[in-house]
Amino acid sequence: MDELKLRIEKLEKVVEDLILILGKVNQRAVNLSIQTNYLEKQLNDANQNITI
Repeated sequence: MDELKLRIEKLEKVVEDLILILGKVNQRAVNLSIQTNYLEKQLNDANQNITI
């Protein structure tokens, strides 16, 4: 029973670590989305300046 409890505690720690990693991945994805939107706007603005 002690071994089972120890394995459960290890799994809980792994799950906590995965949650932290996923949070970081999600934040990076949000940052990349913001950067992409900004670059798309700059590109659109540049294209409009060329066609004017």
